[in-house]
Amino acid sequence: MARGHQPRQRPRDGHVPGGLFRQRPAGLRGPHDPAFHARHRLDVERQLGRSHQHAGDGLRVRAAGLVGGQGGLRTLAGVQAQRRHAAVRLRARPHLPHPVRQRGRACLRLRRRPSRAGGDRPRPHRRSAPRADRLRGLRQQDRRPPPDRPTDRLAAPGAVVQAGVLTPPGRGLAAAVHSAAVTSTKEPDVSFSSDFVWGAATASYQIEGGFDADGKGLSVWDVFTHTPGKIWYGQTGDVACDHYHRYREDVALMQSIGLQGYRFSISWPRVLPEGVGAVNEAGLAFYDRLVDALLAAGVQPWVTLFHWDFPYALYTRGGWLNPASSDWFAEYAGVVVDRLGDRVTHWMTLNEPQCTAMLGHKNGHNAPGVMLPMREVLQVTHHVLLAHGKAVQVIRARAKAAPTVGWAPVGVIREPVTDSPDDVQAARQAMFAFREPGLWNNTWYTDPAVLGHYPADGLAQFGADAPTIRPGDMETICQPLDFYGANIYNAAPVRMGPDGQWQDAPRAPGHPITHNDWPVTPGALYWGPKLLHERYGLPIVVTENGMTGHDWVDLDGAVHDAARIDFLRRYLRQYRRAADEGIPLAGYFHWSLMDNFEWAHGFRYRFGLIHVDYTTQKRTPKDSAAWYREVIATNGANL
Repeated sequence: MARGHQPRQRPRDGHVPGGLFRQRPAGLRGPHDPAFHARHRLDVERQLGRSHQHAGDGLRVRAAGLVGGQGGLRTLAGVQAQRRHAAVRLRARPHLPHPVRQRGRACLRLRRRPSRAGGDRPRPHRRSAPRADRLRGLRQQDRRPPPDRPTDRLAAPGAVVQAGVLTPPGRGLAAAVHSAAVTSTKEPDVSFSSDFVWGAATASYQIEGGFDADGKGLSVWDVFTHTPGKIWYGQTGDVACDHYHRYREDVALMQSIGLQGYRFSISWPRVLPEGVGAVNEAGLAFYDRLVDALLAAGVQPWVTLFHWDFPYALYTRGGWLNPASSDWFAEYAGVVVDRLGDRVTHWMTLNEPQCTAMLGHKNGHNAPGVMLPMREVLQVTHHVLLAHGKAVQVIRARAKAAPTVGWAPVGVIREPVTDSPDDVQAARQAMFAFREPGLWNNTWYTDPAVLGHYPADGLAQFGADAPTIRPGDMETICQPLDFYGANIYNAAPVRMGPDGQWQDAPRAPGHPITHNDWPVTPGALYWGPKLLHERYGLPIVVTENGMTGHDWVDLDGAVHDAARIDFLRRYLRQYRRAADEGIPLAGYFHWSLMDNFEWAHGFRYRFGLIHVDYTTQKRTPKDSAAWYREVIATNGANL
């Protein structure tokens, strides 16, 4: 999961982000020097207690965070020089509100719901007809009237869960919710489809730990988190939740919750320590054991190939700026699919390419921490999209079990302030249009991947900065997908302006927010799937959704997270509203299974259904885990 923020200004020459100013000392090698990278890597590995040879590559590379450079992975000497000049202000780091923050079964089948007049004709299997014919055959349910706003309350602290039902002791935040017009909905008379998948999600760097165990190579996050001043209180994912050693306990917890699917990512450098070439058998064996344990517990593995932990060895060779990067990724995908493709049937290529581009390569807040000009950021996005397309080709060509393939971009969601046709059209415009510089959008990534071309308004906006597109690139990028995965956390309100163009709409004072200041907007799980399906014609899977809470173990030994239960009920009712309107929904994955390392925020925020004591590694299922178990058992009928 990503933790985003608004882009910040590029620093002046000689300005080191974080409030430090210093010019590069005379004689210090710069970021385009291969010898510099060799020495830099050895310095970092000595810092991390590791040492092995590195053969440098002559490709020019922008190494992030050098003294006098522009943010990111620093040399030790550079950091020492900076620390002599000024103190690193960890607690003064800017907060990172994400702009939009916004995973089984053997296959995803689209089935007709029973009509109100009766009858239940099965929908054709997705492989039995071309996608266009299948989509034209989707029967819409009778339209329900607009939902009341709102009808139920956020629970106050102390609410309890009984038989999967939240019982609030008082009004709680009802007044604030009403003033903010947080969407609720009437009880629908249908539930989710019988093959709908309920799951939870994690990512390798955020939970695995074992950063140097059994031959694993370094990732850019291994290095970035050891760069002073980059992570909240200097915390790292070296141990995280120690899932690498405790996966059996974690799978047992998944089984106790009743999860039907578990979305997790593979650590690229755990499988290929240098990113390409020699395979680390011990790393692959870990994922072998994990997949087998999941299947034995009745939990379907949903594998994400890339959730940001790019191999550091390949970063020093240019990273995603290198035109060969998509081939590196295809080689890695082949290794994983060859090993797991006889048992894994659900695959995702990339997690949130928007964050790879903007947080990692534009504003430098995430690893690798570079601050590139837009021209190079756009080339990064093009290479990432090529990697997606090549990985889809590899999965379909080499998986032994019939694969179901998708991806999981950020869901950049807008919701209308009213259900009027004009405001709905404003939300549609806003979700699929460029209006300002930047890459926090849907179309720059998904139009190429699904429609086969970059959006015209984006190309016009970027002009000469648009990426270099070689013959055949767009055909490679645009590969058939079986579902659209969307990570959705909230939506921005919009309305139609007097000029016929959409406008941002203000939120009411006191609008509910979560621990990390994200707005509570349940309608995101209705409008997001509705409008994404409308444009791209694919079944929708919400691959991430959840909230941060002020969660701790109470004196009674339990974790009472009533607010999370209420949050999820509200959001899932809106998701069910989309299902009731005939939008093909194939699954829901809660973020996250357990509390974990939240990127630049370290261990500050807790998203999990399971509380983790990071000192003892004790797992404590929260009240929300018991509530979610009842949701799964009733297929959402108890919402």
